[in-house]
Order: sequence, then C-alpha cells, then structure tokens
Amino acid sequence: MFLAVAAALALTSALIYALVAVALPASYENVATSRVHERLDALGAQLAETPYADAAQPIYDFCIENNATAVLVVGNDSSRFGTEPDTGSESAVALSTNVRFADQDSGYLTIVANLPAAGELPSAFWSMLPAVVTAILAAAVLVAWGVSRIINRLVADVADAKRAERQRRDFFAAVSHELKTPLCALKAQIECMLYGIGDFADRDKHLPVALETAERLEGLVGEIVLVAGMEADDIDRACEDVSATALVQEAVDAWAPRAAERGLAFDADVQRDAIIRANRALVAKALANVVGNAVTYSPPGAQVSVRLADGTLVVENTGIELSDDELARAFEPFFRAEASRSRATGGSGLGLYIAKTAFDRYGIRFALDSANDRVTFWARFPKGRSI
Repeated sequence: MFLAVAAALALTSALIYALVAVALPASYENVATSRVHERLDALGAQLAETPYADAAQPIYDFCIENNATAVLVVGNDSSRFGTEPDTGSESAVALSTNVRFADQDSGYLTIVANLPAAGELPSAFWSMLPAVVTAILAAAVLVAWGVSRIINRLVADVADAKRAERQRRDFFAAVSHELKTPLCALKAQIECMLYGIGDFADRDKHLPVALETAERLEGLVGEIVLVAGMEADDIDRACEDVSATALVQEAVDAWAPRAAERGLAFDADVQRDAIIRANRALVAKALANVVGNAVTYSPPGAQVSVRLADGTLVVENTGIELSDDELARAFEPFFRAEASRSRATGGSGLGLYIAKTAFDRYGIRFALDSANDRVTFWARFPKGRSI
C-alpha cells in the first residue's frame, strides 16, 4: 500500500512538472506577445497626439522598455530606433501597424521585440530538475506514509469491527442453544410433577432436582450477563489499584473447600506481589474461574497447585491432559473438553472465556499448556505500571 501510494504520487507530480515545463514557455510567449500588442496600441495612441517632429522620443522609449527595434517609414523617410533586431531568436515577435501623428502626417511602424525570458524558461526548469525530483520524492514518501497509515488503520478497524460483530453473533447464537437445554429440562420436570406423571408424582423427590436445574440456569444467566456487561464502556470507570496477591488468595480461599470435598491435593503459594489497575470484580472473577477450572476438572486424588511470584501466576492440575484441538478452543465461549461434559463437572462453558476477555482487557498475558497428564495455566501481570 505504501509503495503504491508513493509511486502514484511521484508519477503524478512528475507528469505535472513535465506539463508545466513544456506548456509554460509557450503560454509565457503568448502572454508576452499580447502585452507587446497592447503596448504598441498604446504607442499608436500616444503618437496620434504627438507631432511627427517629436515622435522619435516615444518610439525610442518603447524600444527600451520592450527590448525592441523599430523602423518608422513616413513617405520617403525611414528611421530606425533601438538595437539591431535579433531575427534569429525563436522568441522574437515582429509586429507592424499604421500610425498617424498630431500634424496629420501618417506612416508605417514595424517593430521586432525580443522575448529572451521565454527561451530561458525550459533551461531554467531543467536545471531545477534534481531539486524538484528530490522534493517530489520526499513529499510522495511522507504523504504515502501518512495515507498508508490511515488506510491501514481504517482497514484494521473495519476488520476488528467485523470480527467483533461475528463473535457477538456467534456468542448469542451459542447462548440461545445453551439456555434451551436446561429450560426445556426444567419445564419438563415441572410439568411432570404438576400432572403427577409416573415417578414425578413424588414431588418431594424431584423438586430438589428441579431446583438444581434452576440454580444451574441461574448461574449460566449470571455469567451471560457478566459477559454482556464486559463490553460496556463504563466498566473501566470502576477501575482501581488492586493487589494481584489479594485477588489470587481470594480465589484460593474460595475453592479450597471444594478441592477438599473432591479429594484433591490442593497446594497454594501466594507471595506478596504486583499492584495492578483494573476492575476488581472482573479480574477477581477471571482468577476464580481459572482456579475453579483446575479444581472442577481434576479427577479425585489429583493435585492442584497455585503459585504466584514475580508477577507470574501458575495454576497446574494433574490427572487430565488436553489435546491440541482442545487447547486451541479452551477459551472459546461454551466450549467444554470432552472429558468434562458430565452434569457434575460440565460447568457453563464460559469460565475461561470470561478470564480471557478480562485478561486481554487489562494487558495480562496468559497461556494454557498440557503435557504429561497435566494442564498448566500461566498469567503474567504487568508489574509496576498502571493498566
């Protein structure tokens, strides 16, 4: 883009310069000839008020002003004024006119005016060519650089807008699908209990199941609302200086009981660390999702460790390994690894998507790896600066 714009500007400028170099001398000669005509007419008017005996001075002055030679013929008398005419000059103009004098004498005046400036214009233009070419190229490069930056920025903005719109459509399409299943299940449970169909006549037995479905649906709706709210402009107005240590420790404290219930070896080493500027609730939710993801998807007896030191958070869980495809899609909304699709551990599928969105928003670099029957998540906080 840059080279194309620069080449177009340079070519256009060169063509304009060439046209000016060719056309200006001819245009100048036409203008100069027209002016000589006008001055000759003015001389004729002046001579009409001047006696023949006094005509020499006005004609001489005319020759001096116009770099011309004049020949005046009155009857059998002939007089020459000015220098010898340069009849070989390409820029010389020859004009003739009848003149009358105040004493009624008449004559014939011929002038040859040299226009040296017209002949010098092409050489002057070509002598300026190196400087003009340099200026044209410099201007072309600067303008092309600016234009290409603007165009590239516009193209990038349009691409970002299209990508965001596509992601938004995909997200809400997935939302409708994810909400449909628990809603249909809840509706079926309630209808069966309402009409006493089969085993559902025992409402005391099935109401807790319906309540569990409603609670899972409530959690899903809450996370959907959170995701939608993350696009609001006012979310960053609630930013504050928060301790990464405190947020990670909150996530550890929240998930430690659940890890114990599931028989996991839960180990945490959270050192005093960075202060970051962010929306506290949003980053806290993201960190809780990361730690909760490790606790939820680890099989009983596995080990989960959380480490925070030198601005780097590492969350690792054993007993599970993700494929390359699962790693690539782990941060997509509503994606669940095949091993985690059961009701007990399936979750909403939005946990890591929320974490990714929050981390991207506040410049927190992160990655997810899996090897040797373990999954490792790491995040690097932007230590020592506001974000």
